[in-house]
Amino acid sequence: MKNTYSKEKLKWYISKDKQGNEGFGYDPIFIPENDIRSFAQMSMQEKGAISHRGRAVKKLVAYLNNLSKPNSKQ
Repeated sequence: MKNTYSKEKLKWYISKDKQGNEGFGYDPIFIPENDIRSFAQMSMQEKGAISHRGRAVKKLVAYLNNLSKPNSKQ
């Protein structure tokens, strides 16, 4: 069995002021590229949809689903 991993990146900006009350850690100052809200202003679903971890998990799920298909070359 081979090791498999998924890697994603997220571009973001750091706010000078804390924004929002959700999330944890640095969420109030991290603003993802192409958005005006900090992670602390987003729901967990919104954050998961754009976060590097969320995108990596989606790739992993797709990979695992493909393994269950007959004649998979993964």
